[in-house]
Amino acid sequence: MKANGTIVRMDALKAGDRVVAADATGALTVDTVSSLSLADIDAEATYVTLATDNETLTLTAGHHLPVGTTCCAALKKAKDVVIGDMIWTAAGDVKAVVTKSLKTEKAGRFSPVLINGAFPIVNDIITAFDSISKVKLASSFLWLFEATSTTAALRAFLPTRKYIAAASI
Repeated sequence: MKANGTIVRMDALKAGDRVVAADATGALTVDTVSSLSLADIDAEATYVTLATDNETLTLTAGHHLPVGTTCCAALKKAKDVVIGDMIWTAAGDVKAVVTKSLKTEKAGRFSPVLINGAFPIVNDIITAFDSISKVKLASSFLWLFEATSTTAALRAFLPTRKYIAAASI
């Protein structure tokens, strides 16, 4: 969801969009989508659909979720989440127990990286773009790359991927 309350699909996010996210404690905040976010509508990927009593979330197998008794210190790849794991919702200190897990193959690969290292919220469930060490690294330095418009130079050192487009003004 954008900061203005508009619901937006992952494939419609643009660099510069302000979105509702969670901070490292699970508290709601607003963060900005980085131009280092991945967006490849044609990429084939393995997706995992996780269900709780109240929500269903479909994400790539390599996407991360906070799990365990505290948010957001321990992250697990979606492919490694099992029935009975506790994942975190956007309702603050509320955890949801995974009741179903299903793997599918489909097109599209999206990973919003947030400038200040917040955790994106998808279908009211807190997610993470990568491991906790990379999320912390992003929160320490990514804002500087974005503020100085040096993310294009940074991408030159990263694996070749399709990145998210800039938001239109």
